[in-house]
Amino acid sequence: MIIIIIFGLYAWMNLPRELTPEVSVQSAFVTTLYPGASPEEVEMLVTAPIEDAIEENVNKVDILFSTSSEGRSVIFVDFEEISDPDFDKELENLRTAVEQVNELPEEILDDPRVQEFDISFGFPILTIVVGGNIAETQMRDIAENLKDEISDLKNIASVRMAGLREREIWIEVNPDRLKAYRLPISAVITALGTNNLNLPAGTMELGGTEFMIRTMGEFTDLDTIGETLITGQPIGTLLRLKDVATISDTYEKVRTLSRIDGQPSISLSVQKKTEGNTIALVAKLRELVDNRRTDLPEGAELTVVNDYSVVLKERLGILETNAFFGLVLVVLMLLLFIGWRNALFAALGIPVAFMATFWFMSIAGYT
Repeated sequence: MIIIIIFGLYAWMNLPRELTPEVSVQSAFVTTLYPGASPEEVEMLVTAPIEDAIEENVNKVDILFSTSSEGRSVIFVDFEEISDPDFDKELENLRTAVEQVNELPEEILDDPRVQEFDISFGFPILTIVVGGNIAETQMRDIAENLKDEISDLKNIASVRMAGLREREIWIEVNPDRLKAYRLPISAVITALGTNNLNLPAGTMELGGTEFMIRTMGEFTDLDTIGETLITGQPIGTLLRLKDVATISDTYEKVRTLSRIDGQPSISLSVQKKTEGNTIALVAKLRELVDNRRTDLPEGAELTVVNDYSVVLKERLGILETNAFFGLVLVVLMLLLFIGWRNALFAALGIPVAFMATFWFMSIAGYT
């Protein structure tokens, strides 16, 4: 009995806590973003090629369902009833099949993303917001470093960022200046393409050692871009790109908005793996945030919002309170009708039964 109580208490303290039960549906979905494309274009250029690849290379597919909307393709793949190892194998086949689709448009955002369908997917355990009166570059650096640290924690499934914009170099060509030098826009494009290169240049043997040689010609800063030479008219006239264009270091247009107290920010939504303990993970994340606050530059702020563990703790508190009063009422009823000795045995037996249950749940992998 003592062993059961000890192992049961240990299991109770370490069991993952969830509001909803784990449900294995053996399904996955493939998401692809194609900004600016109509539903018809998405269907023809994105959805159809991926569906063909899935049908040719993935087995045990029961239902293949897709939705093509403006700028977005979502393909839902539901597998037949198979064992977990077989499902993992087919899921890997699905990822491989999608990766091998090479006729997708160049304008799509990133590669198609394959994700296993999880009943708890979409419910982050915590959202961390990076904001304050700082430059966007500083905000971005803080958010990316924090994302890397969070991703390294055990049982973290993903960290999704919103409000982050990719860096872009804008070259705005002055059409009047191009016309004055009788330059087509293609001359500017060609000059940029031929100067922004990083190519292998063969090998060289020196002292019995073979060295790989590369030509390093990629642009590194705005000044280098501005000094790019363009041949104008009359033939032989050399112009610099900055003579006919304005070059600026900026960011892409906003695609996802993240604001806190009305100010721009970058949010990080953290999702855990199925086996992760929400309460323990949130405690680690809060500790990490508190430690990083001491290293922030002046004006920067880290704020924690949408703490899923708060609701979970409240529900567990209600459960524990009800269990305690239920046990008290049972003992009182037994005391009234069958005497104190039997009531005492029942009072001891019920908690032991619970401890044995928790121990079994821990061994079986339940939450």
